[in-house]
Amino acid sequence: RGHNSDSGLVTKEIEFDGLV
Repeated sequence: RGHNSDSGLVTKEIEFDGLV
């Protein structure tokens, strides 16, 4: 986790784990 934390998609990041 923390892949898309810079994108602001915290919830999506947790669900897809940086898939977004």
